Amino acid sequence: ACQPSPTYIADVQVDGFNSRWRYKTVAYILEYAEIGATHETLALAVNFFDRVLGKRSIRKEEVELQAAVCVLVASKMIEKDSDAFRIEELVGAVKNVTEQMVKESEMSLISVLDWKLSAVTSVSLMLHLTELFDELVDLKTKKKVVEKMMKEKISKLI
Repeated sequence: ACQPSPTYIADVQVDGFNSRWRYKTVAYILEYAEIGATHETLALAVNFFDRVLGKRSIRKEEVELQAAVCVLVASKMIEKDSDAFRIEELVGAVKNVTEQMVKESEMSLISVLDWKLSAVTSVSLMLHLTELFDELVDLKTKKKVVEKMMKEKISKLI
């Protein structure tokens, strides 16, 4: 259950949230790349956002804070400690938000997600497949080198 429901907007959202808002919110989340968030972090943030909204309805005035907190928590999961976003940075980036509001939203997010903060995203899958491919290529290269060495040794023996 670490994937959002594809029908959450119709099924759960009763406070006006719609697909146009989602499009704008995802664009807002992706803007965090400009200040250093990785694609993997942003994909996880979108996953968190969709999963939270699949469980509770949201009002327009809550959207920016919810999206920013999703980025905050995702960055804590993905980024190195020194690169993870801090609560203080969000307070400066989101309008009319206090540190206490960010902390409460962070705890609410974690609670709504039932502490299930790992999710396979398209970005994490591609990164994993790229690593596997690199390992396979590396193994094939090593195999060719070993085969060449063995042929040279055998030819010397003959």
